[in-house]
Amino acid sequence: MLGLEKRNLGKPNFRVTFLGFGALELGRNWGLGQGREVERPSEEVAGQVLNAVLDLGINLIDTASAYHASERRIGMFIAHRREEYILASKCGEHSREPHT
Repeated sequence: MLGLEKRNLGKPNFRVTFLGFGALELGRNWGLGQGREVERPSEEVAGQVLNAVLDLGINLIDTASAYHASERRIGMFIAHRREEYILASKCGEHSREPHT
């Protein structure tokens, strides 16, 4: 998509879109809705969302192991497009829930 602002991140040729995609809701039943927990999307919907993000030109994807299935789904659905995005994976938060 044309028109998305990009900024340098580190090296001059390392440019990311100012608008990134936070993948929390793709992997964890948390943060959705207003004061209530909502189930995360199905595998099929997660794949559609991730590919749509890249199709729109967004090239910064934010995730973390605490987002449960988020990292697995990113690998499953857009690993074949790895040259198109920067993956920011955080650490530090721990979760007792399974990463399924």
